[in-house]
Amino acid sequence: MFRKSLICLVIIALTGGIAIFAADDVTTAEEISDLQDQIKDLEKRVMKNERKSALDRINFTGDFRVEANSISTTTPDHFNGMQLQNLMVNTMFYMGATQSPMPPA
Repeated sequence: MFRKSLICLVIIALTGGIAIFAADDVTTAEEISDLQDQIKDLEKRVMKNERKSALDRINFTGDFRVEANSISTTTPDHFNGMQLQNLMVNTMFYMGATQSPMPPA
């Protein structure tokens, strides 16, 4: 009789221990999920700060300006470049010889 009750107590203790361990597993799993959520939240906060500090190093400011020009002209079929060169040389020699900034008009 004593043996039967001892065996029953051992079985109850073992199965009760399993129930306690199962309860511990549930609470441990909940704690793990809570800690993982906290870690994710902290990582988001850190990433925001790191991103902000990285972007603070490089400032993309200013304005964007665009200019479009159009030049239209008519050029004669024949242009005497030698005459232009002669006028240029004569003007330079005249200014150097007379110490005058411009020839008289």
